[in-house]
Amino acid sequence: MVRLRLRRRGQPRPAGTIPAPEAPPPPLSEARREAAPEALADLDRLLAADLTQFPAVKAVRSWLERERAATLEAIGPGSNGVALCHRLSRLTETVVVGMFDRLRVQCADAGRDGLTLAALGGFGREELAPGSDVDLAILHRGALDGAREGLISAYVKALWDLGLEVGISTRDPAATARKMDEDVTTATALLDARFLAGDQGLFERVRADVVRPWLARHWRRFVEAKIDESVRRHRFYGDSVFLKEPNVKENRGGLRDWQTARWIDLAFRASRGGRDAGPAGLDTAAPGRAAFSFLLLARAAMHRASGRKVDVLDMHLQHDVAALLGYTDDGGHLGVERFMREYYRAGRAVDWHFRAVQGLYEGRVGSVTRRLREFTMKVIPALFAGRDERLLLSASVPDARLDDPAAVMDLLLAAQEHDLDLEQDLLLRLRRHVERRREEFARSDACGRKFLEILARERGSGRAVALAQAAGVLGALIPEWQELECLVEYNAWHQYTVDEHTFRAISAIDRTQEEAAAGADSLRHRVARGLGARGRLLKLALLLHDIGKARGVDHVQAGRTMAPLILQRLGLPEEEMHAVYFLIEHHLLMSDVAQKRDIHEPHVVREFCSRVVSVSRLEMLLLMTLADMEAVGHGTLTGWKEAILSELFLKAQTVLSGRARTATRVERSLEADLLALVDGAVREPAERASLAEQVRRHCAAAPSRYRLEVSAEEALDHVRLLGRPAADPAEPMASVRPGADATDIWIACANAPGRFAQLAGVLSSLHANIVEARAYSFVGGAVLDHFAVTFAGETTDPGRAQPPGEEFADALRARLRAVLRGETPVADLIARARRSRPPARVYPFTAKPLVAVANHLSPALTVIEIIARDRLGLLYELASCLSACGLDIELSMVTTQGNVAYDTFYVTLSGEKAPAGRVQNDIEQRLWAVVR
Repeated sequence: MVRLRLRRRGQPRPAGTIPAPEAPPPPLSEARREAAPEALADLDRLLAADLTQFPAVKAVRSWLERERAATLEAIGPGSNGVALCHRLSRLTETVVVGMFDRLRVQCADAGRDGLTLAALGGFGREELAPGSDVDLAILHRGALDGAREGLISAYVKALWDLGLEVGISTRDPAATARKMDEDVTTATALLDARFLAGDQGLFERVRADVVRPWLARHWRRFVEAKIDESVRRHRFYGDSVFLKEPNVKENRGGLRDWQTARWIDLAFRASRGGRDAGPAGLDTAAPGRAAFSFLLLARAAMHRASGRKVDVLDMHLQHDVAALLGYTDDGGHLGVERFMREYYRAGRAVDWHFRAVQGLYEGRVGSVTRRLREFTMKVIPALFAGRDERLLLSASVPDARLDDPAAVMDLLLAAQEHDLDLEQDLLLRLRRHVERRREEFARSDACGRKFLEILARERGSGRAVALAQAAGVLGALIPEWQELECLVEYNAWHQYTVDEHTFRAISAIDRTQEEAAAGADSLRHRVARGLGARGRLLKLALLLHDIGKARGVDHVQAGRTMAPLILQRLGLPEEEMHAVYFLIEHHLLMSDVAQKRDIHEPHVVREFCSRVVSVSRLEMLLLMTLADMEAVGHGTLTGWKEAILSELFLKAQTVLSGRARTATRVERSLEADLLALVDGAVREPAERASLAEQVRRHCAAAPSRYRLEVSAEEALDHVRLLGRPAADPAEPMASVRPGADATDIWIACANAPGRFAQLAGVLSSLHANIVEARAYSFVGGAVLDHFAVTFAGETTDPGRAQPPGEEFADALRARLRAVLRGETPVADLIARARRSRPPARVYPFTAKPLVAVANHLSPALTVIEIIARDRLGLLYELASCLSACGLDIELSMVTTQGNVAYDTFYVTLSGEKAPAGRVQNDIEQRLWAVVR
């Protein structure tokens, strides 16, 4: 057996060809010709040349590329993905079959009998995208003789020169049977095999004597392997249809799910001797088939727009594909948002179809996966029974019961109570029944009460609400919700659609409540334990907090306006409505204050408290903020952000509760914690006493913010870092510690004008993407700066950060030393880094740029807020600009979300606030020059 992978190459194949005979070529099969007659006549002429020579194959290649380009030019509004890929497959087939037939004639003594050319995989299914691999198999009878080996060799070389991405295998029937036994992937490819040319009898023999019997014998093992493969694939690719940058092929609801459903269906048919498998056959899946066609079209458009094979629909490519397919801005929404909404709807339909096929056959397969194990039937009161970790409708219950809205809500409550999913066929039946009774759901007081009961429970609310949407119940109870289904918020940091983000936020509250009940004792868990009946108000506010995003305006105010009518329909008591209104209207308040204001200034906390009013609201707002940030995507809620939110909560709680809790008492706790660490970690008395004295000096010199924001473990590292002896007093000290979401870098050095800009510039020159930064000035002239960085370029997911090694730490210290000694200008390092950096994906910038200079936000400092597109060296440029304006940076608060930088600087000019008027206008103009 021979297995070759052929890739495009610029050079011709090696010399040494088989001479061509003088016999005329046979005609091509008319059944496979779909090009224009004149084009086919041109191809016939090209194929008549000596295909064992590179120039002849090159001419055929030019013909194929021209015809494929003409086909791709037709991609646009209204295109059909199935028809397009069918067309591309047939064009490719015309060439590869024509070349095979011609070479069988042209290669002397080739032995035309006993060789079969078959298409495999996507080529076999006629689903070729522009950049897809062309998988082929050459089947042969008995051992290959020299003549047939010569033909195969000539054909492989010709395919090489043709420039296609080709995979080709050569086997006889016995080897084919052995390979299927060894490798399920090979068996899967052969299920899609399609005869192309040569000995059709051999092809039919392999299909009848090898492929079908193998599948009939091993169908259980095959289905188990395909479902297990799907479970691993879904987990690896994020286990969601609604990822912001989906893999069109591999994600849940992608093309592979449709194909897997088809393979499962074929396997079960084989187990029945080829008879129809029943009501879930693919032929009846019209909505899924249309969705599959849309995904094929999207992938083909991706290949055309990018000029290469690509499966990840990233944000940059989304714009190009949307424009190619004719999606324009309309009704307050971008064309790209409308395209992605259709994409997610298609993915959801394919996901439902995959689950339906899986659900039909998994019971017959037995122990398909660990998730589908045999277990004891549970009886759920009244109507329903549970099996295989799914909720099944009892066989004794007629369809008419699903027309009762209250019974449907009982079904969802039972699923939540027993931690079960809905079987896919039951889910689809529910959607049909709910659609017929939408008005009854909207008017039913009982349905509203039962829905609020779902939110009141301390576990499973997020999943139950997601099931309610899938069953159509959520849209029936809250008609406004339908505007959010599969809606994309087009920015570079939200990783999910708006509805998926909402479900994940509610699930985050569920998870916090479950952890609190299990004994977890962090601040968020202590607050969650005291929620009680307020839990349903918090989850209801999370459900509605982004409801206004479908209106294309300020979503906070739109949501606040829409909420009263929704809450009245659900039957929420009026006295509870105001808490929900507050949370919807202020769900961004706490994160904005914590990340953009100096919460250690008393007036900032007092102003925050004046808007929150009560400790009860404060507690719900903390949990809502944490859940909302966590549900944005992996890496958004970092440890630093949760710590600063917690600190703001504690300060506000002190004010709102009226307790006499002084800041001094809080600040002194760091010193006490540090001394306790020293006592436990250092045994030798003299060393312990020396380190304890360093701790006291360190805490006395530290600013109050540092004593509140930094953990004792981090502070002890800083004590050692600042106390490390150096030959040069100006020698910088740096520690680099990779974390789960980003790498923490602390740099200690002597303070000086422009120092923060220098440090940020050095990090940027090493291609570190700064996602958070804070600076602490110590009494005595030392400065300690903290940077959280990633190393994945302009990424929308901080979780993609690549942890640095020791080489990075050494390079950082060396560059810091050179810069602080004046040996190397930072600007030169930045320029060199920009030249050496490979081109990065440039994501569309959807935020509104901002430069604002204000004196009223702080009693002693001028506050500068900046929103700008992030780029290599941006923080360095902004800090350098401030230094050039004569400003001293007293505090910097830097956050990067996707490709958007949110930077807040607290500054002074000669120790005072920057005067309003001309001075501030000049600062703004200089900063705008940097931002633009």
